[in-house]
Amino acid sequence: MRHLLPLVTALVLSLLLVLPAQADQTIISSTNAKQVEGLLKELGFTGTRIDEDDDVIVMMHGRPVVVIVGSGNGRQLQMNVAFVGMGITLEQVNAWNRNRILAKAYLDRDGDTIFESDLDLDGGITVDRLKDWLQTFNMLIDMFVREVVHGQGVDDSKPVTPRRDRELRAGISPAVG
Repeated sequence: MRHLLPLVTALVLSLLLVLPAQADQTIISSTNAKQVEGLLKELGFTGTRIDEDDDVIVMMHGRPVVVIVGSGNGRQLQMNVAFVGMGITLEQVNAWNRNRILAKAYLDRDGDTIFESDLDLDGGITVDRLKDWLQTFNMLIDMFVREVVHGQGVDDSKPVTPRRDRELRAGISPAVG
């Protein structure tokens, strides 16, 4: 029996390496600033803090992003980032909004651009969905900066999601089917 111990140990260890990480399918219908801050840190974001309004401030692409948690008793979340004094035009903002999903941009009363995304937790979502929303907004900021702020332009030919944007930049063709 003792001679089987190394074989069993090797088998168990190899299974642990092959099995996917356990997804967090816990259903939540509200959250709080501490939980959001913890998830951001778990995802590798640095420079997070909770402000006096119980919202979370996190740095994404060198910009402070506000995660508004306190409204709606933690059942509706919003992430936003301001692009102040960048001279972004209404035409550029409209091109983004016409051709992109999951986040919108608008010009505020001062002419500065606000870029934001909302997440409704009513009815419940998984913790993994919340993490995905946080990561997706980070990717969307990158897309917005490249296409609008740095003036590369928004391709009007078809809507692009963050996943498809990564595929296009990596030269991956869409699946034919």
